[in-house]
Amino acid sequence: MEVLITRRHTDAHPKLQNYIERKLERLRRIYDHLQGVSVVLDDAGGRHAVEISASADRGPTFVAHAEGETWHESANLAESRRESQARRFKERRVNRRRRA
Repeated sequence: MEVLITRRHTDAHPKLQNYIERKLERLRRIYDHLQGVSVVLDDAGGRHAVEISASADRGPTFVAHAEGETWHESANLAESRRESQARRFKERRVNRRRRA
């Protein structure tokens, strides 16, 4: 899985980038058909915004936006939103197979 981190209006510390990459590895356990993940870090107006976009070869693109006071807070919130999207999609897919 390829991870691309883009920074807008900010210089993200390498530790933050490593933290985000470790958080995104959890996604592989939930949904293993991912091709790539794009993360955009934006410091607009004093708020730290994180956007995570994960594309899969089978299924939709999962997109999550979050803003917070700190980078870690924003990253955690965006990751949890994206993780819940992936879980819901996988659950619907499994339930559809059981009904058919």
